[in-house]
Amino acid sequence: MNKNTFNYFRNAFALIGFFIIACSVATNDDPSLEPELPTFSNIGKYQTAVTQRGTIPFMVVINTETGVSKTYEWDGWDKTWKLEETANITFNH
Repeated sequence: MNKNTFNYFRNAFALIGFFIIACSVATNDDPSLEPELPTFSNIGKYQTAVTQRGTIPFMVVINTETGVSKTYEWDGWDKTWKLEETANITFNH
């Protein structure tokens, strides 16, 4: 086998090996990658808390989108929640 033929085969196998390595690095078949978690938002949701002053129950409702809280007092005569106008707070931080 002469020297030119040997160099031809050596270069051909080197080129094939380079393409095999380059193609195997480019694939993204890693099963350990975790999918992205869904994004949760508090926009449009409310938080509520119920407390009691003496025998009168109160309910505080916070709008998480605007930060406005409203306080309601239970009216035992009408069996309804009445808005307390003086107990409203807006949270802005």
